[in-house]
Amino acid sequence: MNNKLLRAAFLGTAFCSFSWAALIGNDFNGILYDVNQTTGAATNPRPTGISNLAGIAFNSSGILYGISMPDGGLTESLYTINPVTAASTLIGTSSVFNTFTDQFFEGDLRFDPVSGTLFGVEYLSVPSPLPVPKGFTINPATGGISQASLFNLPCFNNSCLVDYSALAINSGGQLYILDTASLDPFGHLIVGSGNPFTTTLNVNLSSPLGNLAGMDFDPTTGTLYVADGGTGGGNLYTLNPANGDLTLVGSLGLTNGLAGLAFSPGVPEPGAFPLLIAGIAGLFAARKFIIGSRCSAEEGL
Repeated sequence: MNNKLLRAAFLGTAFCSFSWAALIGNDFNGILYDVNQTTGAATNPRPTGISNLAGIAFNSSGILYGISMPDGGLTESLYTINPVTAASTLIGTSSVFNTFTDQFFEGDLRFDPVSGTLFGVEYLSVPSPLPVPKGFTINPATGGISQASLFNLPCFNNSCLVDYSALAINSGGQLYILDTASLDPFGHLIVGSGNPFTTTLNVNLSSPLGNLAGMDFDPTTGTLYVADGGTGGGNLYTLNPANGDLTLVGSLGLTNGLAGLAFSPGVPEPGAFPLLIAGIAGLFAARKFIIGSRCSAEEGL
């Protein structure tokens, strides 16, 4: 009886320190939400103070990053965000000038679980005569984007009427990039890697999404989740990457939907580790006390 109670207390101490949801999202106004994978409901709003928050991503250590892309601006800003309190810290701001006049407008970011590289996608660049959407890598220590890291993403129907709004990377390092605005008729999911980018899969989506979106793989099941926002958005879906089929999970319950989505890697927040150590020490001390009490009782017989 005593051992069972001690184990329960120990486990309760350990697990209560995991205080953010497995799946979180952000809207473009910079508010974080917990997202229910079963119902789609987005709850527990907490403001980051970041304007035009286009996407979020966890690294393998459980640090949450966010990228801000000013509407039609020439810069992007990288932040770290506390997933529990939503407090944000600016890492750095970068702009890229080359033969194109790059405009960061919507997009997403994601860490490659194989290399640890932080990738991003942007919705719009403006050369002449047509825009060329781009991918890039970001230095997570400075927020810097080098010109050499830029790579062009494909256009469709002889035009670049696309909106690369969401990015996910699978366990093998393949980039999954979601276009929500092309005319085929509902957008595309492309898969590929490298610089220059080589597309290995291109499927049409089965139904339309809003002009904002976030996307990530469930690290436990491998299921690909998509949340959308903006005009026509506001739901959580699962997406079959083999054929582009979107399956509705449920409404987010938000007027503007979400612009980013990220699964936490299952790493406890820093305050969890002292609690775990204290729990282990307490467990052994209690066991020692129980054994000592039994021995004393037996000696008294």
